Amino acid sequence: MTSLPELPTPSAGAALDQLFDLKSDPGETTNLAFVPAMNEVHQRLSAALIEWQTDVGDPLAR
Repeated sequence: MTSLPELPTPSAGAALDQLFDLKSDPGETTNLAFVPAMNEVHQRLSAALIEWQTDVGDPLAR
């Protein structure tokens, strides 16, 4: 039986919410989740994620 690799866990103080502009930052080095100009996008995507998690019965849904 093949074992799955252990998934990384966020380090202490790491932001759980992450938002990246993959066109200008394909290496995902700048987290835009808490940049004021990106608040509307962050809120919209967070709401869509929570809705999807609820729809599929994800136990990690907030």
